[in-house]
Amino acid sequence: MVKAISGGKANDLFLEFEERWQAGPKDPERRAACEDDPLLFCRTYLPHHFDVPFSDFHKQDARTLRGRGRGQRVVRDRGPA
Repeated sequence: MVKAISGGKANDLFLEFEERWQAGPKDPERRAACEDDPLLFCRTYLPHHFDVPFSDFHKQDARTLRGRGRGQRVVRDRGPA
């Protein structure tokens, strides 16, 4: 369920977001390292979701994704369900 936000509150949230966006990343080197490595991105920014080693399947998918431009989809046959 989506809550309605009053005009003043929404504006405050937007201004806060804009300030953070203009400031840039806290650690540009970390961000650059994660840019072309989806597994490193997951471990760096979402460690609470990725706390076990990646499987060979995930590593293969990550190799497929590396070097592709942002916003491009990768469709892969995962075999029988």
